Parts: sequence; structure tokens; C-alpha cells
Amino acid sequence: MESSGTHFLEYSDGTFAEYFRKRIIFSDDGIKKWRIWLRPGKDIIELYGLKVGEDLDRSTGITVKDYDYNDVHVCRDDPNFSRIWIEPDFNGDPTPYSMRNAHLKEQIKNFQRQIVALKVMVAGNQEEMTKMVSSKKEWMKEVMDVVLEAMRVKKRTTEDEDEGYEGAEQ
Repeated sequence: MESSGTHFLEYSDGTFAEYFRKRIIFSDDGIKKWRIWLRPGKDIIELYGLKVGEDLDRSTGITVKDYDYNDVHVCRDDPNFSRIWIEPDFNGDPTPYSMRNAHLKEQIKNFQRQIVALKVMVAGNQEEMTKMVSSKKEWMKEVMDVVLEAMRVKKRTTEDEDEGYEGAEQ
């Protein structure tokens, strides 16, 4: 979301930041996350010792943070006014509030990892099935060729025997 109005996020430790953009991403291990472009408030800058040019962009004061999808609550998301509530602190570390549901969120992350692993397994199984079907078709074609050849041989043998009988009758 590109923003033009007042868009703020609040951390569960009581600190604030202005955000400018957010989007959903997936980490390398398949965990769903929010990537948020934000300008931290003075309290966050002081509390975490953020430095312009290192932690914050020199010209805008903006930084980019990734938070687990389930730790971010979009309370209001209008073009001119938005509020987001984030359970961990600015660095993504737990707060007393975020610890309340930590075990449930860990289960969700584990399920997300399992889903990724299962998708990989399904893709592998589909590829194997495709190979098996292809090889089965080839096998069936070979069997049909053998059966057709056997029928041709039998037909020739039968015709030869019939000719032998006809010659004997004459």
C-alpha cells in the first residue's frame, strides 16, 4: 500500500512509528511475513540507538522491517488513515504481551513449514507419477507390439496349414 495520509503503527511496548508502505512476503523457509517501510519515532530511535545512514535512510529517515504475519494486526487500513498494531517490539523481540500467545504462533509457523514441505513432496510425487504413466504407456505399447506380432505369426501359420490341407486334398 502506498500511503498519502496519516499511517501509524504502535508496538505493544507503547512505542510508535509512521509507516509508508507494507506488503506480504514469504521467507526462505515459507513463513508468511509483513515487510513494512517505516519512520521510527524519537523514542524508538533513542531506545534502540538507531543511526542515520546506518539504520535509517539518510534522506528520509525510513527503515524496512519484517515481522511475522501473525504478529501484525491491521486495525484500520484506509487510504488516508491507517493504524497497525504490532505485538513484538521494534526489533521483533518479545514483549510481555506478545509472550501470551507465543506457543500458538510457534505452532502456526511449524504448520506453515509443514505446508511448504508437503507442497514439495506433492510436486515430487506428481513428477514421479508422470514418469510412471509414461513408462506404463511405453510398456503397454511394447506388449501390444508383441501381441500383434504373435497374431501375425499365428495367422501366417494358420494360412500355411490351410494351404497344406488344400494341397493334400488335391
